[in-house]
Amino acid sequence: MVDKKPLISDVHEIYEMEDDVLNIIHKQIAASFLIFGLFYGMALAGGVEQGANHKVGMEYYEFAPAELTIQAGDTVTWLNNDNRDHDLAFYEVKPVNAPTDENPQDMRVDEKYSLVFNQAGVFKYLCTIHKRQDMKGLIIVK
Repeated sequence: MVDKKPLISDVHEIYEMEDDVLNIIHKQIAASFLIFGLFYGMALAGGVEQGANHKVGMEYYEFAPAELTIQAGDTVTWLNNDNRDHDLAFYEVKPVNAPTDENPQDMRVDEKYSLVFNQAGVFKYLCTIHKRQDMKGLIIVK
C-alpha cells in the first residue's frame, strides 16, 4: 500500500475545519460571559432579590436585640461584642443548617456567625454556656 500524502487542498480544508471549531468554541465562551454578566448586573441592580441583613450583639449575658422579626430570605449575623466567649444553639424548632444544643456554634470574642432564614417560623436560641443567666433570643420569620 502506498502512503498518500495530503494534498495542499486537503491541508487547507483541515485548517478551515479547525477554524470553524475554534469559532464555535469562542462563541460559546462569549455567550457564557454574556449570560454571567446579565445575572451579575441584575443582582447589582436589585433585579435578583436579596434578603435584608440584621445584626444581633452578644454582651453582658444578653442578645441585643433579644427578639427580632425578619422576612424569609433575610440574614442574621451574631457578633460577640463581649469580653468572654459565648456560643449559639437553636432549640425546639431548628432552622435548616443551624447550630443546635448538640452542636452549638462557638463564638469567641469578636467572632461573628451568619445564618440565612429561608423558612417562616419562630426560632428560639440560646447561649448554652450561659443558660443559667437566661441568655436567650428569638427570631420570628414571616
